[in-house]
Amino acid sequence: MNHGKSTIRSVVIFQTIKSKILLMGVFSILVAVCIGVLGINSINRNSSNSEIESIVNEIDVLQAKNLGLEAQYQYYIDQKYLDNILDNLGQMTLNAELLQHLTDTKYKEDIDKILEKLTKSSANYSKISELSKTRGFDGESGLYGQYLEGSGILDDSFSGLIDKQDWLEIKWIDAHMWTSGELVEIGGKEYIRLIYSGPIPEKVKRNSLAFRVGGTLTYHNDCYITDIKLVKGTNSIDIDLSLIDKLDGSGLAYVDSEITTFDSKSAIRVGCNFNAANEGWEEFAVAIPVKEYAAQDYANIEYSLYMEPNDLSYDYKYGGSYSGVYSFKDSLDRLDNQVKTYSKLVVEGKDTTDDYAGIEMLMTEMEENIPLYTMSSELINDSLGKLSAKKEIFGQMKKIDDTILELKTENKVLNEELTTLCGIVKDIASDDMVRVKSMVQNASIIVIIIASIILVGLTVLISSSIDRNVMHFRKALDQITQGKIAVRIKANGKDEFSQFGKSLNVFLDKLEDSISQLQGISINLAETGNALESKANRTKGASEVISTALDEIAKGAAVQASDISDSSQQASRMQENMIQITASVENLSETSKSMSERGTEVTKIVQELSHASDRTSDAFVKISDQIHKTNASVVKIQEVVNLIAEIASQTNLLSLNASIEAARAGEAGRGFAVVASEIQKLAEQTNSSAKIIDDIILSLSKESLQTVQSINEVTNIVLSQKKQLDETKEKFGIVEEGIKSTTDNMNTVLEQAVVCGNAGSQVVNLMTNLSAIAEENAATTEQTNTSMNELNDATASLARTAMELKKLSVAVTDNLNYFNIEE
Repeated sequence: MNHGKSTIRSVVIFQTIKSKILLMGVFSILVAVCIGVLGINSINRNSSNSEIESIVNEIDVLQAKNLGLEAQYQYYIDQKYLDNILDNLGQMTLNAELLQHLTDTKYKEDIDKILEKLTKSSANYSKISELSKTRGFDGESGLYGQYLEGSGILDDSFSGLIDKQDWLEIKWIDAHMWTSGELVEIGGKEYIRLIYSGPIPEKVKRNSLAFRVGGTLTYHNDCYITDIKLVKGTNSIDIDLSLIDKLDGSGLAYVDSEITTFDSKSAIRVGCNFNAANEGWEEFAVAIPVKEYAAQDYANIEYSLYMEPNDLSYDYKYGGSYSGVYSFKDSLDRLDNQVKTYSKLVVEGKDTTDDYAGIEMLMTEMEENIPLYTMSSELINDSLGKLSAKKEIFGQMKKIDDTILELKTENKVLNEELTTLCGIVKDIASDDMVRVKSMVQNASIIVIIIASIILVGLTVLISSSIDRNVMHFRKALDQITQGKIAVRIKANGKDEFSQFGKSLNVFLDKLEDSISQLQGISINLAETGNALESKANRTKGASEVISTALDEIAKGAAVQASDISDSSQQASRMQENMIQITASVENLSETSKSMSERGTEVTKIVQELSHASDRTSDAFVKISDQIHKTNASVVKIQEVVNLIAEIASQTNLLSLNASIEAARAGEAGRGFAVVASEIQKLAEQTNSSAKIIDDIILSLSKESLQTVQSINEVTNIVLSQKKQLDETKEKFGIVEEGIKSTTDNMNTVLEQAVVCGNAGSQVVNLMTNLSAIAEENAATTEQTNTSMNELNDATASLARTAMELKKLSVAVTDNLNYFNIEE
């Protein structure tokens, strides 16, 4: 049974106005909580995505630092930079492992690849570090240090390798104009042709061969030298003048020289300016390179000299010189410089094919030239042995360098792939943030629209219900004030108005019954008054003839006693009815008081809802303030990013200045130019990263502003609900005032009922007195004659009382007729 009552309450509870208003408040709070949960969920998810982007950006920054450290290592060749790179790779690996714990499946493949690339890159750098220690790039340690030590030893050996002087003279041949040589005609002009043949000095190699003519003579024409060859027995080799790009001329008699065609052959033309008036030795010398010819393998050198004859007769000499040894020291220095450049390229991870080929070629050249410039086999073997040892060390370096270059090439690919993967992860995080933002925005809009529709519907429903009930009550109360108590309130609902209507209907039912009874009693009272007045008149008439009708007096006294007894009983019943009317009015007053208390409770609930709405609005204001503070923090972060961008721009400018200075320094600044270039790249990457962070901060700032706008919209909705609650509160105030007015009217009715009760008591007392008088009249009929005067007085008093009773009955009837108990 109790379970059934509980079920009825659970069904009915949301049919009352108070419960509906409470439902609106709870629903509004739930909507606000839903929007807040959506916002918090969005912030949490975007916070996670922001953390992912931050970690990936940190990996990018560490990667950029590694590029800078790589550039510093290439410039300073210091092992600590490789150690720092390995430390950064370790931190990048930890960050990648952290990403594995923070991210879901959509990141897994890319982050696993990032971790794989970092692991491989760390292994490569560890191997590069070990190989670099073994190989040595600073020239002080490792194989490179041994290689340079061998250069000092080899330089000492080269210093004694050339045991002949550099410049060797080819023997002079004396000649006399017109008597030496033969006269020939070439191209329509006459020339004196002289054939030179002389031994190659010392049977050693020299790099250039000079042709010389000298003496004290006067000659201002050209000389031609052709048919140059190296001869050994029947073997000979012609020196191809057409392959010579440059001639070196010198001497007091030298004017100019060139390679030309003479007698259909390549020849050297030499412009001469001999002047015998100078009374001194004058000559010219024109040298050609013969490095490509193995002159040391031949015995003699031969050439033809053509001179234009003139009218003068003079003596002169012609011959030559053999000079220009191979510079082993310069070649060794050049070799060491090439190895240094080659080593620099290895450190930089660049292609070394051409440089390695140049080193091999130079070493081969030195090996080939060592036996050519000395006749001492001991010196030859010593130099070749030391050069071979140096070459062997370089071969070991080359094997290590090939491995390092492979690792560096692989690392370059790994870095590019790592940059691409980091970009993919950041794109996924960025897309997820955009998707979350769109989802939350759409969900918030849907929730707000649905909530607005529901709240507007509830508000319209409740307000229309209250308006209908208030209008119904107003009409009913207007009719009641007009005395139409047969009207009834429609009370088939479950809300407060229906409960109040039921109580009012019960009161009206009781009031209608009481008035009906009072009207009947009033009619009886009027009839009794009339009868009493008639009897009093008759008694007065009878008193005049009492002496003659004592029997009739006795009968009349008996009838009078009976009538008075009936009147007394009717008066008693009227008094009881008045008591019931008073009790009903008191019940109605209590019901009105209860309704007033319920109205007060409803008003308090509405006030509590209003306060809850105020607190909700304040909470949204605080959330808005907090988001504004967050937005301000974002602005400060943006200022820091702008500062980083400015620093990157300054770094870029400094790197540009450094590149300019390195270009001015030439070869000496080449390494510094590489560092400046890497710094410029690092600055550009930093600037790019700062731009990306700036874009993220702008996106986050826009999202914060949109969140503030959404919260402001919700706050406006809450304020609108508060306004509607205030209007509801005012309407309940009006209802409460109506209830208080009804209570006052009931108190007035109660007072009138009390007056009627008092009048009934007087009638009952009067009837009691009349009954006593009648009994005395019946008991003392024998004393009537002696008491006629008293009887006349009593009869007059009775007539007056009857008149008063009649007037009272008329007054009660008039008052009761105000109420209309018929519909």
